[in-house]
Amino acid sequence: MGTLNVGHNAEHDKRIEVLENAGFKIHRDLDITFGKHPTSGDIVLARGDIAIKRSIRNILFTDFGEKLFQPGYGSGIKWLLFEPYSPITEQRLIRMCTEAINNWEPRCDLIHVGAKADPDRNGYKIDIVFRITSQIEPLEFTTWLSQTTETTYTPEHPTNITEAGTTAFILDEA
Repeated sequence: MGTLNVGHNAEHDKRIEVLENAGFKIHRDLDITFGKHPTSGDIVLARGDIAIKRSIRNILFTDFGEKLFQPGYGSGIKWLLFEPYSPITEQRLIRMCTEAINNWEPRCDLIHVGAKADPDRNGYKIDIVFRITSQIEPLEFTTWLSQTTETTYTPEHPTNITEAGTTAFILDEA
């Protein structure tokens, strides 16, 4: 398993605070890093768009049958890594991502999912555009699905998520 380093920067926290004060519903999830809040000592919560992006990432990264008592949870996209690179595989990847997000993330409205094969890097670039149900502005991020076992972390972009193993995912939350 790779590293997950998503900092809660002041700009994001300020934006969330403004939305809360304006009466918008802000979605919260446990921060999977289980960091300690500096003033309260409680576990830090992921809020707003970061919480939803992490949820989408977890849905896509989970295989069917991995979550106890919910055998249909997940996407199964890892199985497509061993298919030939073709427009048909790209369309299957788009369909599987779309179905998984629509089935398991009710807090967002999916606008677009795009996939592009990159045979030189042994993987697929997946672009996801969605809107949080309580907001107007669409959000987007890119996920990389690859057959490699490399781990990538760049200090310039500490919000990148990288998983190593038989599958490498990079999620850009910026």
